[in-house]
Amino acid sequence: MRVKGEILKMIGRTLRQYKIVERLGEGGMGVVYLAEDTVLGRRVALKMLSEKFTGMQEPLQRFLSEARLASSFNHPNIVSVYELGEEQGQRFIAMEYVPGRSLRGLLETHGLPLKKLLDFAGPAAEALARAHRAGVIHRDIKPENLLVSEDGYIKVADFGLAKLKPSRAADAAVTDEVLTVAGSVVGTAGYVSPETLQGQEADARSDVFSFGVVLYEMATGNSPFKRNSAANTAAAILRDTPPGLRSAAKNAPAELERIVSKALEKEPDYRYQSMEELATDLRRLRRDFESGRIAEPTESAVPSRAAGDWKMPAAAGAIVVLLAAVGWLGWRMMKTPSGPGAARVIQFTALPGLEDSPTWSPDGRSIAYVSDAAGQLDIYVQQISGGRAIRLTDSDADDAQPAWSLDGSQIAFVSARAYPVKRLSTMLNMGQAQPFFAGRNGDVWVMPALGGTARRIAEDAYYPAWSPDGKQLVYQASRGGQWVLLVSRIDGGSEPRMLASGELTAAVTTPAWSPDGKWIAYCKGSSFGGGVIRGRVLVMPSSGGTPVAGTTGDSTALMPAWSPDGRWLYFSSDRGGALNLWKARFNGSGLMDYEQVTAGAGSDISARPDPTGTRLAYSSVQVSLDIWQHNLATHEAKRLTSETTQEDNPSPSPDGKWVALTSNRRGAQGLWLLSMEDGSLAQVSSGVQTGLASHWSRDGRYLYFTSRDFKSVWRYEIAAGNATKILYVEGTNPFFTISPDDRFVVMQTLEQGLTKADLSTGKIETLVKNDEGLAHDPAFSPDGQWVAFYRQNGNDRKIWVIPSAGGMARQLTFGVSEDSHPSWSPDGRFIYFGRNHQDIFVVPFQGGEPKPITNYHSFSILLDYPVATADGKKIIFTRNDKGGDIFLLETPNEQNSIFEIRKMLRPMIRSASKQETSAPLRG
Repeated sequence: MRVKGEILKMIGRTLRQYKIVERLGEGGMGVVYLAEDTVLGRRVALKMLSEKFTGMQEPLQRFLSEARLASSFNHPNIVSVYELGEEQGQRFIAMEYVPGRSLRGLLETHGLPLKKLLDFAGPAAEALARAHRAGVIHRDIKPENLLVSEDGYIKVADFGLAKLKPSRAADAAVTDEVLTVAGSVVGTAGYVSPETLQGQEADARSDVFSFGVVLYEMATGNSPFKRNSAANTAAAILRDTPPGLRSAAKNAPAELERIVSKALEKEPDYRYQSMEELATDLRRLRRDFESGRIAEPTESAVPSRAAGDWKMPAAAGAIVVLLAAVGWLGWRMMKTPSGPGAARVIQFTALPGLEDSPTWSPDGRSIAYVSDAAGQLDIYVQQISGGRAIRLTDSDADDAQPAWSLDGSQIAFVSARAYPVKRLSTMLNMGQAQPFFAGRNGDVWVMPALGGTARRIAEDAYYPAWSPDGKQLVYQASRGGQWVLLVSRIDGGSEPRMLASGELTAAVTTPAWSPDGKWIAYCKGSSFGGGVIRGRVLVMPSSGGTPVAGTTGDSTALMPAWSPDGRWLYFSSDRGGALNLWKARFNGSGLMDYEQVTAGAGSDISARPDPTGTRLAYSSVQVSLDIWQHNLATHEAKRLTSETTQEDNPSPSPDGKWVALTSNRRGAQGLWLLSMEDGSLAQVSSGVQTGLASHWSRDGRYLYFTSRDFKSVWRYEIAAGNATKILYVEGTNPFFTISPDDRFVVMQTLEQGLTKADLSTGKIETLVKNDEGLAHDPAFSPDGQWVAFYRQNGNDRKIWVIPSAGGMARQLTFGVSEDSHPSWSPDGRFIYFGRNHQDIFVVPFQGGEPKPITNYHSFSILLDYPVATADGKKIIFTRNDKGGDIFLLETPNEQNSIFEIRKMLRPMIRSASKQETSAPLRG
């Protein structure tokens, strides 16, 4: 009754800024409550340490350990810990609230369909693998601790037992609910590993066993070891082998049965040796299921033949295998263009998420690349002939942009391991190509090609490329607020040498050293002018000086790479419309003979020819640019647009019925209205090509926007459906804001900074000069008294505010992060903004520490343009999801190898046939 009394007196109580609303659940150490964060206006889960543990050191330390361990690493499928607090002697943990139910609620009556099982199991396994890499063992994995949100995401919760070592086996006792060691919970009956029951110290393989039990339940709806008491359950875990998965769930594929059986091995040495290994097998199973290679078999599809019926003479088996190989090769030939000069494309990776940045080993047998399959960016190596990819980097930080040295001994790469956030984020000044470039929180490192200790070569540096002799690296770096290209000796024998530099609004990036060592190609691009990049590929002497060649035309050119003979430059370009691979011949003074290499619908980037020049590895990346909504109370994320076109720059109407946005659904960028009632879209028929930004009048009658040439501000009357030009200013940028009384427009200009125009008089004055950094993206406060904006110096941005009447500007955010695109809360007390283009943060207008609103924290998800709805309950924003795979483009010479393989197989087939003919017949 004491715990019940605690619950009753907590409802309605406020701890710090958290007002307790209701009880969510109860555990051995206390109670979890739903609470309202009165400062940020969001719902959180508060975990309270029960009063019965007051003064007891061990439960308190476990409680504190849970908060610290769970907050020591990030993963989108792990419940986030916001704060560990104490108020009036009451200890509490403020955590992410996940509206929905636990996995147990989905398994109460039956197992899950294979697709749903893989949707849940894969991310959960990857989340646990992430915890293991941080040195944290969960030790209480069960369906109750796997939370399924209302929108179908799974989250791992409750790290209360993490990294707590059990005491002596003699102290262990079994209860109906849990296993207890000297009064401390060490796991839940039915899910504890055999070694834990035997009093041995558990490692990550113990979590593998517990997760295997959960997998079995997900497939069958039944526990493999659950008995009528905890003691009998423990005995079953130690001695019994559960029924085969396919006998308990006939629709389960054989590969899932193998995965579960391996996870449930009683001896840890025979089990999966890491959760990462298990997660990889689940990803492979999901890939095969989604590609149609396997299907959920029906009961009639289960083989019913006797074991002896499957026996086959060895020679006959060899014939079948060889014929299957030839048939497969013939099928591949049929799928391959057969005309002269035709090439074929082979998909090299097929993991969910992003695979990018391939680099060849010098012998052409392997490719190193980047993947986010484990939750953060890691570098993998995989042989061309097949086999499992080997992960070279195993830190808890992003590792990316690998470059294999020409002698094969080393790999240069970029890592965020020296930064607190451990995550690379996007590089600014690349316009619409920005999602493809990482350029923050990274340093250049070098490690042995087979893995090992890495050493840092350069700080705040990116995209390393080797000199042909392997003694130097050229790379991009941020120095003095500008991007530069530097050359460093690997042995550190001299200071870095500068090759080229950008400007405040330009970037120099992705250098590539020519095979003869004489030239360096690189990309130079700028995004000022509405996110439109006209990047160029330039070529300059490796000794320094003026570029001697560059791509021509108004198209984009990115990420150059040299052919092995140095005669061609490969690069990505939208010369043909989509972003595909092209090449141009380099003659020492210019680029000519442009040829299109790929013609896919995705964005083909990161081209890398193999050492023979017969194969081209590249990444084909798909971006999904859509409008999303984040509920500040429930933290539920909802996708508002889902078309294959690109939707961007949302602006919710004052009445909440519409969201204005830009879309390219009619071939050119235009302004559209999204209905929040039925999701329909209507184009703003103004006859004017619109820019990026739009703003509503306070009464919702008008929508203001800029023209595509960024010189005019227009006013669109919603009811009448017509637009009127209200302002024309040369040299403006698409980002502007309008005062609540519709009288003033503040816009950004490259020359003057932020300027304020009085629409009634036509008077224009400078509000913020560019002398301390370029002033961008202004936003009027709801009362019209202030303007928020961000200042940019190179790759650095910070949020500022200034009185709209003029005066001293005040800085609101500090540190090494990139903070941009401010917008106000409806009451004017807070400013929302994007940090590192990875998450949305909020900072009080009066000053204070910014706090996160979202927790994506991933290079594969780029966020932009957050804005609060008029009721202050939601944030509307742009979300750009990236995914991609590595592909190989093979020339016709490479295709001929198929005929060679078939020629090689023919004598083997004849020999096998003779053996079969001479073998005695068996009755």
